[in-house]
Amino acid sequence: MANSGNPKSRITRTPGLRRGEPHITGRHISVEFIADLYINHRLSVEEIAHNQDLTLAQVHAALAYTYDNLGEIKAIWQEQARLSAKDAISHEEAAAERARLETQLAERHPERHEKLIHLRAEDPQRDMTVPEIAAEFGLTEQAIRKAAKNQAIPARKIGRDWVVKRADALAYWGGQRPKARATTLVAHS
Repeated sequence: MANSGNPKSRITRTPGLRRGEPHITGRHISVEFIADLYINHRLSVEEIAHNQDLTLAQVHAALAYTYDNLGEIKAIWQEQARLSAKDAISHEEAAAERARLETQLAERHPERHEKLIHLRAEDPQRDMTVPEIAAEFGLTEQAIRKAAKNQAIPARKIGRDWVVKRADALAYWGGQRPKARATTLVAHS
């Protein structure tokens, strides 16, 4: 995407695209994103160009625009931070409402609540903790942590411990994976 001439022609605004914010001409990559990578994440111009499949000229044009319009870029960052905080609050409110409704269900219809708990426990996408896996599959917690650490099973760390999707735990420890073949050593004389 060679674009010779005026560096300002490398930056454009398109109504309806990226909320009308400035972006690389012909691409959906915003100037504020390039500025964030360079200023806040300390990536080099070369790294940004390589990672975003841009030319050095496009990255430099975005940075030139940033420094010419720093107030605008900072305002975009502030708006993004405000929206992120608002999203976090709405997620917290939604979680509180779910908890309230679940408590209400448990009080009014205990049998339905039990069924809900059972369905959740069987959800293949549910994260299981190491103690849950150990209890369900009769394993030691040490063996589970070792499998997670050695990447023998897809797992992710939350805090100091590991969680594994129920489907992955079933596939690995639930008897669905092929057993290792026993090999015998034959002595040659």
